Amino acid sequence: YREYFPAPCPARTTLTHCLPPTLKYEIEAVAVRKA
Repeated sequence: YREYFPAPCPARTTLTHCLPPTLKYEIEAVAVRKA
């Protein structure tokens, strides 16, 4: 990952197959706080 993206590294998501079968959607959000 660090080989392709310089610091600060972007956020990343990892999905696994161990989630329950009733889970059909993933929701991802990114929040930015102004300095």
